Order: sequence, then C-alpha cells, then structure tokens
Amino acid sequence: MSFCVKTHDLELSSSAAAEGDNTLPGVVRGVAYLGSHRDYIVDIGQEVQVAAPPALNVPVGSRVHVRFIAERCRGLVQ
Repeated sequence: MSFCVKTHDLELSSSAAAEGDNTLPGVVRGVAYLGSHRDYIVDIGQEVQVAAPPALNVPVGSRVHVRFIAERCRGLVQ
C-alpha cells in the first residue's frame, strides 16, 4: 500500500532526537527559499518535497529525518 500526504504536513528535522514512529531518515538533495517557507527535496529512498519554516536552514547533503502525522495521511489502493 502507498500513501500520500501534503508537503506542509511533513516535518523536517536535522536532530537525531527526531527518530521514532512515523519517521524516515533521508538526505537533503535540494532547497529553495520561498519567503514564507523553504521547500526541501529529501531522498528517503525516493525524492519527496517537504515544506519547512523559513527559519530552518539545512544545507544540501545533510542527513535529516522526515516525520509524518499518520492522521494526515491518505492510503492509496493499487
């Protein structure tokens, strides 16, 4: 089964304390500052886009964790 979630419903953390349930390790592949937020491209086995607050500034190549809230996910039946 696959699932989808909006980019604003994902959380990006560079802290090791972020490990846990609903968390995937990844590597930042790209970043764009858009004023109201930053869009990150994170490789978690496939590339996903994560929207983060503009104050969060994680360099390309950094190891991060992507957390998703299960209640915000939608299952996709194939």
